[in-house]
Amino acid sequence: MATTETQARIDEQRALKDIGADYLEKFGFHDSESGYAYKAPKGLSEQVVRDISGYKSEPDWMLEFRLKALEHFRARPTPKWGDNLGQID
Repeated sequence: MATTETQARIDEQRALKDIGADYLEKFGFHDSESGYAYKAPKGLSEQVVRDISGYKSEPDWMLEFRLKALEHFRARPTPKWGDNLGQID
C-alpha cells in the first residue's frame, strides 16, 4: 500500500509542477514604474490625498470629502478578526 501512496504522491507532484509556471506571462506586471503621469509615494497620508486631488484638478468640496474619508479611515480600529495586522505600518 505504501508504494501506491508513494506513486500517488509522485503523480500529484508531477501534475502540480507546472501550475503557475506561466503566471508572470499571464498575470504579472511587466510595466516599469517609469512613465506614469503621477507616481504617489508609498502609504496614505493627507499630503498624498492633496497631491492626487490637485493632480486631478478636483473641486475643493471633493478634496474636503476625501480628507474627511481619510480621517474616518484612520479613526477606525484595526479589525480583531483574521490574521494579526499589527505589524503593518
